[in-house]
Amino acid sequence: MIFKRLMALIFSLIMFINCAAGKTEYNFPVTVQGAIFGGSADDEIPLNLKFDTGWITKADNCTYNGNLAAFSAILCADSYFRAKDISKGTVNRVLAGEEESYSSAALLEKLGYTDVRFIETYKQKQYAADTNDSATFLIGYKNVDEEFDSYIIVMRGCFSIGERLSAFDLGCDSESYTALTGEHGEWINRNRFKSYDIAAERAKEFIGAYMEEHGSENREDAVLLTGHSRGASLAGIIGADFENDETIKSYTYTFNSTPVTTDSDAKKYKTVFNLFDENDYYINPFPFADEHFMRYGRDISINISKCGTIRKKISSVKGRDDYACLSPSVKKEYDSIFAERFSGRASLYEMKSAAETYNSYEEASARLEELKAFISGLAVSDFCKVSDISESSGKYEIDISYCGTALLFGFAQIQAYGSPAFDAVMSLFKDDAAGCRMAEIIFENLVQISVGHLLANGYAMSKSILFKF
Repeated sequence: MIFKRLMALIFSLIMFINCAAGKTEYNFPVTVQGAIFGGSADDEIPLNLKFDTGWITKADNCTYNGNLAAFSAILCADSYFRAKDISKGTVNRVLAGEEESYSSAALLEKLGYTDVRFIETYKQKQYAADTNDSATFLIGYKNVDEEFDSYIIVMRGCFSIGERLSAFDLGCDSESYTALTGEHGEWINRNRFKSYDIAAERAKEFIGAYMEEHGSENREDAVLLTGHSRGASLAGIIGADFENDETIKSYTYTFNSTPVTTDSDAKKYKTVFNLFDENDYYINPFPFADEHFMRYGRDISINISKCGTIRKKISSVKGRDDYACLSPSVKKEYDSIFAERFSGRASLYEMKSAAETYNSYEEASARLEELKAFISGLAVSDFCKVSDISESSGKYEIDISYCGTALLFGFAQIQAYGSPAFDAVMSLFKDDAAGCRMAEIIFENLVQISVGHLLANGYAMSKSILFKF
């Protein structure tokens, strides 16, 4: 009798384990901790996570799924996880239930995904010489009903200053760009944003190896790919490449992505959905006059400031009504100045010169040291040069030469460091009226640029709007 009871208990345990492993539907509360949803570092935002593996195995990947988009937004928030001690004020993570400990793999594992890996390409030896063009992402695997090899891939957004600079390094297939920065053998598609194309290719190398390790010829590959900000830009590129691969059924949802390509067929992709507010600075930080960059796939944009339903949803997500984004008039001014200053990406690498004249050698020497410190501090040495002091008729002159990317790198660091970087940009490029005015716009609207770019807006759009394609 005891033996029979023991066997029954073992059988029940096996059945329980199998049922848990084979579970396909999930619905449970989570807590987003940290600032990524537009709050302060110690905020705790309660949300409900819904997920059905059928959304990324059996559903039509060409049809927008608001629930899948909202689920993706939560994953994106989790990808920014930082310090484990919330008292340090630097936490970003998603907790499910009453966990006392946290790991980057926790959320995907709770959804039944295994061998969850957090991959940072900049830590790989082969990329040690170029850590800016990096990709950081979570990836996990699940066998679904013996029919599908299901993968979830979450591309993380900017974290380091190197990644911020990379986000302003468009590149150009021109002699002037090569002369300034050298050859770029990893840059495969020259129509694409150089830094994002390289970072995406690096990520694909690891993703491909992971899928080869877990996949089976008897099952279909089904992939959910998502990302926010820089991660969205990379996800859009990889998602387009996945759609071109007949062996992969992919679903790609991005939030607040920068345009990444001038490919004429970028809008043909049906499985890539890009959610953003049209007044977000980052959704078009490079509004060239004559060259139009696009996102791959379908843009789902809206002016949230004019949509009461979504603003109400944002308020419910954050617990308060503090939606922020650039105003349409400010964005229009920035776009106009940028387009007047730059016709296309080639114009970013056309050198401009300015001369500064001083009455004494001591004044000129002090200014030269200041300029060198600014150039070093703003990390623009490839794109900005100053000459030694020259003397003529009792006057002392310094020549400064720079290209537009030096300005863009300055913009990136204003957003990262605030006032010190702004002062450096204004001093270094003081004779460039257009450049200084764009820097002023960025500095004066730092809160709107950062808060309007965060994920609460994308999450609220996911939950508030139903788009049918």
